[in-house]
Amino acid sequence: MMKVKKSNWLTLTLLLLAALIVFFGGASKIYAAGNNLDSDKDGIPNDVEKVYGTNPYAADSDGDGMNDKDDNNPVQLSNPIKESGSRDLQIRVKDARVEDNFDTNHSDLPDHLQITLLNKGKKSLSNIELYYTITDKKTGAEESYYQKLNSEIAAESELTLHFDNKIAKDHYSANMNGLYGSSTNGLIFDVYLHVKGYKTLNFKIEKDAGAAEVAD
Repeated sequence: MMKVKKSNWLTLTLLLLAALIVFFGGASKIYAAGNNLDSDKDGIPNDVEKVYGTNPYAADSDGDGMNDKDDNNPVQLSNPIKESGSRDLQIRVKDARVEDNFDTNHSDLPDHLQITLLNKGKKSLSNIELYYTITDKKTGAEESYYQKLNSEIAAESELTLHFDNKIAKDHYSANMNGLYGSSTNGLIFDVYLHVKGYKTLNFKIEKDAGAAEVAD
């Protein structure tokens, strides 16, 4: 039987220890990097945003112009829409839902705030603002969000808006760490849609009690 000298055993042991140190050291760095992932670069790691109930994909969750890290109420703001115009907005809400979503082919989509609008007027509409509150029917907890939309609704045409964090035309951010993604109680969405020069359009959407709305 081949014998290995003591000095060779020592060398092999040291090499093995060095390899283990490199491996586990690298693994710990990868783990740490994963834990510190900050998708929206707001200074709050994604896993901490989940605890805080803020949106990891938007540095300003509620849209008040303040970074979440500096905001004492990162998911609450008063309605910033101000309008003195008296003209009726020539828009009809054809569909508004926060569950049982579907696309233009009627294929199922993950649950999210989805609004289909019909422009009944002869002019296209742009510079759209949206403010909405989410209220928990059982606890009374409330969140509020504001967004300026870069979508345009052509004259006598429909447009569907999706608030699902996808990077695509007519898709916008949504806080799935908030009440919508965490509460199993019924929720009320109170939505205010505004185009400059027109009266604000207000409508409500209700979510039934049940599982919190995460991707199906």
